[in-house]
Amino acid sequence: MLWQEITERGYTGKRGTVFSFVTRLRKALGIPTKKRTTGDGTVVVPEQRPLTPRTAIWPILQRPEKRDEATIQCIATLREAHAERDEAITVTEGFAKLIGARDPVALDTWLVQAAASTLTPFRRFAASLRHDDDAIHAGVELP
Repeated sequence: MLWQEITERGYTGKRGTVFSFVTRLRKALGIPTKKRTTGDGTVVVPEQRPLTPRTAIWPILQRPEKRDEATIQCIATLREAHAERDEAITVTEGFAKLIGARDPVALDTWLVQAAASTLTPFRRFAASLRHDDDAIHAGVELP
């Protein structure tokens, strides 16, 4: 283990400092990062975390220009799995885009799209936003 080796040579810093440095170094060199286990500080290659609804939403909400190849592939796999997922991803990406752009005109277009969705949660959300249209438009448009 690196930390033990360098402490034997006189390093007095913490194990976490070494781990953080090695992680940054691996990223800079394009080498996959590793994950330290709790307790003894041994290092292992991280396992692929299972995809859950909570973890699946973050790649979808990420700006398209900031997505890496793995994220793009993940979204493509989600879209191909089921037609309803494809629609949900499209509607969600549209909402994230209009919020990021602060575009009230796009909000109107999105509300029509969501109200026409085959997915009940989007129809209900669009209907609830229509109840306070002025406030919603101000919330989208104003900083």
